[in-house]
Amino acid sequence: MTDANSPDNEIEDIEHVDRILRLPEVVRLTGLSGKQLERAENAGEFPCRRRLLKSGRAIGWLHSEVMAWIRTRPKT
Repeated sequence: MTDANSPDNEIEDIEHVDRILRLPEVVRLTGLSGKQLERAENAGEFPCRRRLLKSGRAIGWLHSEVMAWIRTRPKT
């Protein structure tokens, strides 16, 4: 029997936490430019960015949402 607070359980919890992707990584993963991402986002065709700080200058996207979007792209 394992303790709920054991290091193994902490690692499992960390693996289920969604990562925040910053713009350079989203550009690399999608192949789109920052401006293309902005247009797609404004058109409702790409996941919305999230403010990481109240100032709004630091932004990111959830890894799971970006990957889900990538999976919806048609294969060539």
